Amino acid sequence: MTSKTPLVPNQKVNHLKLALDNSFSFGNGSRLTALLGYQQNGRQEFGEIATPDDPEIYLKLNTINYNIIYHPAINSGWKTSFGINGMNQHNNNKAEEAVIPDYHVFDFGVFGYGSKSFKSKTTLSGGLRFDIRNLKADDMVENEGGTKFDSFTKQFSNVSGSLGISHEITDVFSVKANISRGFRAPNVSELSAHGKHEGTYRYELGNKNLKIETSFLLTAVCR
Repeated sequence: MTSKTPLVPNQKVNHLKLALDNSFSFGNGSRLTALLGYQQNGRQEFGEIATPDDPEIYLKLNTINYNIIYHPAINSGWKTSFGINGMNQHNNNKAEEAVIPDYHVFDFGVFGYGSKSFKSKTTLSGGLRFDIRNLKADDMVENEGGTKFDSFTKQFSNVSGSLGISHEITDVFSVKANISRGFRAPNVSELSAHGKHEGTYRYELGNKNLKIETSFLLTAVCR
């Protein structure tokens, strides 16, 4: 076993992850799946040669994830699923410098999915989802008395979905078509980063005016 001392700048990451995965079956053919997870990410970034063991940046990120899906029994050939999932996340800075502020994020999504095969040749499938994100960032004052971060609150929400069809012409040839829409909300780093990232040796600057990104996709495949 060998080890070495990294040069400055460098970063040290400790990550803890716990997960509880459950599946419950019911007498009518339906079932419920439930996944609960907890993660703690401790990230230290060292950038001062004179004091290489003292972190310039030290953040603790705690995250709780949940995913609960109900799968009803097949009805008239329809396979369906309905569920919720999301995240509760809190960041805490524990050193003098910080690239992102202390913040709290709550994500929640609700969705439904269904598919059905017709005469074993054609399959229709589709899904619809609604998501909402609440983000609250705290202010932070530097030792010199200046303001490092201003507090702010953001809320993002949107709808995504897809609809697809597949038809098997022969055992080796089929055609497929799909139309879908998605979106992505900006994260806290994109909104509020302000400082030198010692681990990558670059200065990061966020933009609080960022909006939701949306996408639209139309595909057709023959194979």
